[in-house]
Amino acid sequence: FLRNRIVTIANPIFEVKSQAKPGDQRKDRFKMLFVGRFDRIQKQPGLLINAFHSITNHHQNWELTMIGDGDERPVLEKQIINLGLQNKIKLLRSKPDISEFYRDSDLFVIPSLWEGSPNALAEAMAYGLPAIGFEVGGVKHLIKNNRTGWLCPATNTSDLAKTMTVALGSTCRFKEFGQTAREITKTHSE
Repeated sequence: FLRNRIVTIANPIFEVKSQAKPGDQRKDRFKMLFVGRFDRIQKQPGLLINAFHSITNHHQNWELTMIGDGDERPVLEKQIINLGLQNKIKLLRSKPDISEFYRDSDLFVIPSLWEGSPNALAEAMAYGLPAIGFEVGGVKHLIKNNRTGWLCPATNTSDLAKTMTVALGSTCRFKEFGQTAREITKTHSE
């Protein structure tokens, strides 16, 4: 009786006035973006740093920007220094408007172990960014594997690095994936 009356309303995304240009071959540097709480258990930014470190030798023209706050910040700062990634990874504090970072990026990464409705991922897709994430609730409902990004089946560093390697070898598809990702604005509009 109630099932027929239930309506799902997605979290809204504010209107995006400009788009990213992911994978633009005129660029000499590409940017990966993480936006989220610096939380070791759910969001796993440290795991992302380790995965990024393992691919940097083969993808030297990539940088990682991480925007967020949380108790793990000092640990992440130390991890970046210990891995010698100070020139490759920027750790920035949260701020109200990060639209310029979405626009300037080529790829969004969300290494969460679980999500309800990941707002940062939905925003990134609205800007036209392809994304990488684990095949977990919330994330797998937004990322369509090999259509809007890449889903990683296992939630560990080595499989994330493998998925990142596949994605970075497909920069020619970033624009196509990003345009398909923008379709989220139809289901998540205000």
